Amino acid sequence: MNHSNRELPIIVIILLLLANVSSAQETIFAYVDGGESSRFAPEPVTGYKLEVTKRIYEDLVRARGDMQKKKPTLFMNKGRRYIAWMNPEKVQIGVEEKAYDICRSFGKDSLNALAMLLSHELTHYYESHDWSRHFINANEGLEASEKIGALDEGIKLETQADYLGGILAISAGYDGYGLMPEFLKETYARYGLPDELPGYPSLQERIRLSDNTAKELKILHGVYKTANFLTLINAYEPAIAYYEHILTKYQSTEVYNNAGVSAALALLDLIEPEEMPYVLPLELDQSSRLDELATRLPKDVEERKSLLLEKSRQFLANAIGLSKKEATPMLNMAILAMLEDEWDESEYLARKAIKTAKKYQQPKAEGDALIVLGILAALQGDKSEAKDFFQQGQKQSPDLARRNLALLSNTPEKTSSRQAPAKGVEKIGSIYLDDFLADPQVDQSVELSGNVFNGQKTYASSTVELHFADDGDKYAIFQETSADYAGQSQLGAREGDSREKVENLYGPASKTINLRHGICLRYDNANILFFFNANDQLDRWVIYNAEL
Repeated sequence: MNHSNRELPIIVIILLLLANVSSAQETIFAYVDGGESSRFAPEPVTGYKLEVTKRIYEDLVRARGDMQKKKPTLFMNKGRRYIAWMNPEKVQIGVEEKAYDICRSFGKDSLNALAMLLSHELTHYYESHDWSRHFINANEGLEASEKIGALDEGIKLETQADYLGGILAISAGYDGYGLMPEFLKETYARYGLPDELPGYPSLQERIRLSDNTAKELKILHGVYKTANFLTLINAYEPAIAYYEHILTKYQSTEVYNNAGVSAALALLDLIEPEEMPYVLPLELDQSSRLDELATRLPKDVEERKSLLLEKSRQFLANAIGLSKKEATPMLNMAILAMLEDEWDESEYLARKAIKTAKKYQQPKAEGDALIVLGILAALQGDKSEAKDFFQQGQKQSPDLARRNLALLSNTPEKTSSRQAPAKGVEKIGSIYLDDFLADPQVDQSVELSGNVFNGQKTYASSTVELHFADDGDKYAIFQETSADYAGQSQLGAREGDSREKVENLYGPASKTINLRHGICLRYDNANILFFFNANDQLDRWVIYNAEL
């Protein structure tokens, strides 16, 4: 009898613990639930695998830029149940080591696969997908609860996580949306999962939904790339319409910043060179709204400047509002204030950008902000202070510092007029852009507002992006080399070549454009854009033709 009394509390405690585990599991958004549980928590994973995952995770969180919610903690363990999960109660995103290993099996696309998996779970968190589940559980019997519960929440939320997660990955510089059908097949096979899992769409249904989502994401990715390319060839106002289209579907710091930069650069085109004789570090985030104004701006210059100024200010304010930990939009807002002759405000924002950049380890933004402080000093006649700021910024922003120091001393850098003469026509693979324009056959297209169309065509070694406006009277076509392109440019540039080699082949660039993770050299005589990474190695190139 006494023995039984001693055992009873233990049994009760065990039952209570089991109830708590069950309750906790109800709040987890898992990529799958294989049902393989253990009485002990899976062993945590540290070391290289976690560090690689963290780098991608930080890219995604930064691209999302959502300061309204607490940043989830990233966790990796040796479990074999969930693949990946989001726990809203613990504010945690988790990945199993086995899932990491599966991603690694995708070779050159391993980081893209991991980014898609992480962005899927981050979307569950940032889109508050736990809300409807909590509402249903807490309000059983209510008519509204029954209506929400009647929806196929699994399909709806998983599809949204795939779609918005895919956009998030794209804006962070990862292109993996086409991998998900294969990833699903591989994961179910490696985990030994049946095609049908309780509470989830079937494997075939998930593959079908993932295929459909990939098609939508491919179109949106094309819009995003076209917007960036248009900005790089100085077609700033058409680019704004593209960013606006993206913002109707997805809002992030990256996209808002790019839209703000495009508007600011369009504004700079309307400012006389003597009004702004220095080189500004406006950044385009290559690595993510005008209403109908992008194609209907008034002819009056001052009115156009006013409209662009207001639009740029609004875009950048939204970017800053989404992420206080990101220095770049703050820096661009400082430049905008400078263009308005609001020098005190510009200095305040530039110094704030430096403080943010130091705190969150963004050296490029820190260097560019020092350049802005130098330009401000120069515009106010203090050449000594300007020189000091430019020299301070040399380490992080050497090109901008060198060029502005030369302008400050009234000895602009001698830029050789020699650009290598075009020998034949630049082409990638066997495609000639003029031939493509004569009969443009695209894989998919989308109509933007204001009689603007964007189309894409994918080849084995390249991708073509097409911009048409005003019934074809205005157009731009861009052809980009694919990853690991084995060919060479017309003058012999290859992927992996140094910036020095490309400049020896093509001469001095018509324009050098600072990007977040490197630079772009634009050659107007050859209609080509060369993209270099942070190590000054050629990543890819784009040839183009435009009538805008």
